[in-house]
Amino acid sequence: MRFNKKKSSTKNLLVGLTTVLLISCDNKGDYVFPDHIKLATEYYQEDAQWYLDNIPFFECSDKQIEQVYYYRWKLYKHISAVLLTISM
Repeated sequence: MRFNKKKSSTKNLLVGLTTVLLISCDNKGDYVFPDHIKLATEYYQEDAQWYLDNIPFFECSDKQIEQVYYYRWKLYKHISAVLLTISM
């Protein structure tokens, strides 16, 4: 039970971070929704479907911010899997 609360609050934190990053990225003109499949394939290759089902996607003019964002989601997935294994 404690794991689920922690997992939920971590996910909420990352979703909030997405909002902050969207605001901080310099988007000229109208916002165009990102191509989720392209981004998932670019950053996650064979695990793309899990990310498509579980995370919010965004694109940013600053590619370094974008890379850090997707790297952190990769860490989240890995840590969640390890914690789930430990709790069994």
